[in-house]
Amino acid sequence: TLDNALVVSALFSLPLMAAGLFLTEPLLRLFGGDGASLVHGASFLRVFALGTFFQFANTVLNSAIRAEGQPMKALMTNIVSFAGTTVLTPVFLLLFPLGIAGVGVAMVVSQFLVMLWLGGHFLGKATALRLRRTSLVLSGNLVRRMLAIGTAPFSMQFLGACLSIVTNHLVVR
Repeated sequence: TLDNALVVSALFSLPLMAAGLFLTEPLLRLFGGDGASLVHGASFLRVFALGTFFQFANTVLNSAIRAEGQPMKALMTNIVSFAGTTVLTPVFLLLFPLGIAGVGVAMVVSQFLVMLWLGGHFLGKATALRLRRTSLVLSGNLVRRMLAIGTAPFSMQFLGACLSIVTNHLVVR
């Protein structure tokens, strides 16, 4: 199940990454961006979109850590992610001439490091769940069950995004 969840997250993350890379300006305008915010948002989003798979994989793996009864380790994962971004943001923002894109680089690097941390957990001995290359072939039954379980949280996230779109446009008016 864990392996199938990672494959499904990869399959869902690729179109979102492509949208972030190739539909940057329309997406930012949809969410209410204009003028200078559009320029800065675009430089950030193009970099941030590259980390879409890391974000999805981290969500899957961190949820699996909680599900196997290790909520403190899941909390530590969130702290590692926060600390990584906090430390790397000034490095990429101030030491390299990347501007706001440096913040995106810091976030993507931090997400990648968290994915390595999580992957190490599921390749190590302190887990009941193991990542196995042989289990990466999708099972239709498992995927259907995962999608059924994920429909409610997806709907909440989607409706939250719609609410943000409406709110941003109302604020601009």
